[in-house]
Amino acid sequence: MKKIQKSLLVLLAAAAVLPACKKGAEDPGMPFSSRKARVEGTWNIVDLKTVTTNNDNSFNCGNNVVGTNKSTGTETISATTYGYTGSNTVTCGATSVITNQTLTGTVSKYSITFDKAGTWTAEMNYVTKETIDNLAGVQGMPAGSVDKDDITKTYTVKTSGVWNFLGKIQDDTKNKEEISVSTLSDDWTVATSSVNTDNQGNSGTTTTTTTTSNWTNKNTAQVNEMVSIWKLVRLHNKEMKVIRSDKGTSTGTNSQTQGGVTVSQTSNGDDSSETTMTWAQ
Repeated sequence: MKKIQKSLLVLLAAAAVLPACKKGAEDPGMPFSSRKARVEGTWNIVDLKTVTTNNDNSFNCGNNVVGTNKSTGTETISATTYGYTGSNTVTCGATSVITNQTLTGTVSKYSITFDKAGTWTAEMNYVTKETIDNLAGVQGMPAGSVDKDDITKTYTVKTSGVWNFLGKIQDDTKNKEEISVSTLSDDWTVATSSVNTDNQGNSGTTTTTTTTSNWTNKNTAQVNEMVSIWKLVRLHNKEMKVIRSDKGTSTGTNSQTQGGVTVSQTSNGDDSSETTMTWAQ
């Protein structure tokens, strides 16, 4: 009887402790492995959505006129499909110029590996396609005129750095609910192919011109110089759901003196982004 009572007490104690391991809002109530063990390993992207906004409230329109330059964008990944839609609005006085952008594409690889030593590596390979109508808004062109650019960009991105769990920093976070992902190396290669199709004002003669270019860029940083905070909403059964939020504001004053005259310009703006990612092993 005493053995039965002792076993019951052990089970009750375990039931009291295990739910406390639940950190993310969608975590299981009784995980049987540590959070570090559940983060470690190679993860492949399932879906991603990033919404960004950028507001420049002191845009220089020229002639001492200050306007605004505001942009929004939404980037998505679903399985192997990539998409981006964005809009930019420049306002000077009563005039606003709106530019929209739409990209489609495919993702062949997007994975990240966290190891128990506290380092991580990631690789992303994807292709985007965009068509630009060079005659949009042009008046007086003959019907059927075509002048467009079909742009294909192939991206190869490799990044690496260090990671660690964060403690309870704010009232709405728990110990080990967030991880710090610090980037130490960021390598980009972009191969661009642009095909221009122009029928010379629908004259019956169509020309096709292809241009290519390659761009590479490598950035290195110190620990905590380029940091992203991942909030682990769900960490269970080979699935990880993450929310990453970034916000910033900037203000400043630029003064220049020329010919004895000092001109000051005040700048202010803000930007924000929120990314929701789901990964699977």
